[in-house]
Amino acid sequence: MRNIFLIFSVLALSFSATAQQVKPKNIIVFIADGGGYNQMMCTDYYLYGKYPASPLSKFPVQLSMSTYNGSLVRYGATCYDSRAFWTNFNYAMAGFTESAASGTALGTGVKTHNDQIGLDLNGQPISNLVQVARAKGKKTGLVTTVPFSHATPAGFGAHTLTRRDMTIIARQMLFSGELDVLAGAGNPWFDNAGNRIQKGVFKSIDSVSYQYLLHNRTSQWFFTESRDEIQKIATGASSPKKFFYLAPVAQTLSQMRPDSSVAPFDIPINSSLSTLAEMSIAAVNVLDNDTSGFFLMVEGGAIDWANHENELPRLIEEYAGFYNAIDSVIEFLAKTGQLNQTLIVVTSDHECGYLWGPELDGNKFTEPVNNGKGKMPSAVYYSDNHSNALIPFFAMGPSSEIFYSYADETDSARGAYLTNSEVAQSVKMLWGNTAYVFEADPLNNESPVLSIALPCQQAKVQWYANGKAIEGETNMQFLVRTIVYSPETQFKCEVTCGSTIFVSPNYSYRYE
Repeated sequence: MRNIFLIFSVLALSFSATAQQVKPKNIIVFIADGGGYNQMMCTDYYLYGKYPASPLSKFPVQLSMSTYNGSLVRYGATCYDSRAFWTNFNYAMAGFTESAASGTALGTGVKTHNDQIGLDLNGQPISNLVQVARAKGKKTGLVTTVPFSHATPAGFGAHTLTRRDMTIIARQMLFSGELDVLAGAGNPWFDNAGNRIQKGVFKSIDSVSYQYLLHNRTSQWFFTESRDEIQKIATGASSPKKFFYLAPVAQTLSQMRPDSSVAPFDIPINSSLSTLAEMSIAAVNVLDNDTSGFFLMVEGGAIDWANHENELPRLIEEYAGFYNAIDSVIEFLAKTGQLNQTLIVVTSDHECGYLWGPELDGNKFTEPVNNGKGKMPSAVYYSDNHSNALIPFFAMGPSSEIFYSYADETDSARGAYLTNSEVAQSVKMLWGNTAYVFEADPLNNESPVLSIALPCQQAKVQWYANGKAIEGETNMQFLVRTIVYSPETQFKCEVTCGSTIFVSPNYSYRYE
């Protein structure tokens, strides 16, 4: 992996030449989890009868992106080799990233081990784009079609050693004060069909947090499980300062509904659940109330789940919903005069399913076959897991040309490509970096532990309380002695990266 400081310094020189350009007030990152070129091709063939034909085909910046993670741990990969990929069909399945590592790369700008969330290879927390936006006074949000505390959104909104700590991830998202909008599945009281169950399954959120949100009327969150409420927020009929929509369903909004599909949409989708488009518009309608701007990540998370199950009809359903969300947000931004202020990035975190066309004369590198609009294309899944294939990358809006500066590698078939960690690096070039204080478990009232999300990987740290340096406190974590420091104490952390000093926003271990 290339030296981040070297990249930043070189790009700072090149980007300064266009400094007169307007930097984005808002940034939206759309992620088609598990999506690849052939998944898009199959979807476009079915929806439009040709490829490319989706809303993404008109984006001015179109590149490829590599997704390898930072180590070989847990079947990881540390590079993408174009020649090896196109001469050995099995190369891409030998090692690959997963959503925790790729979400971390996309969200922080640093590659890491598979399974880790928001940490570098040494286990140090690295500032994510939610924290960068927050430090600039912007609103922030995360929206997904799968459990809200799943790996990809976690890469933008949490720091944990493992993606399996979903209840801790949920607590960081809900009680750190960093997010203004959170929406997704993972409701403990509903099954995959959206039917209420007798005994709660607290996997994506713990019982204490759920009950707090449900019954505490002093909570800053407007908590809802109602599609009607999301539609009201999306249309402006309701305007909470911040909202958390926990869809009344277990795992996915629609992909895991009962029975198998032969064709897309042949089995009705639960109408009581909000769509990705509705959640996204509601999110923007709340976030844009702040004149400072916003950051939003929108994930079509169940694209990956359909690929894991090799369910081509439901893959197409999920991608169609993803396209609709992009179209709807662009239309909303245009109507409200915000489109020219918003940088929009659309990509994936990795390919899943290793989807290709039918084998021809011993060649498996064939494209899916177009059988016409409204008809299932002919395609073959060669895996039920991820691959190390390049994925599509699209961008539009102010400063979108910055990504060309990072796309300095070339694939023999896909052309110029960047790598996933360079998405967050680009945003940090535009908006600046930050040091940010967070609590590993914000509901640990007895022994609060503060941590610092670092703006660089080689850093020196000094903790402060009420503006005074705390002697000897130079580690990444600080155990708060509640008998010494009251909840009103203002903590901050000074982080030195080479000759640059970052000072975090103030933080107090207050509880709602």
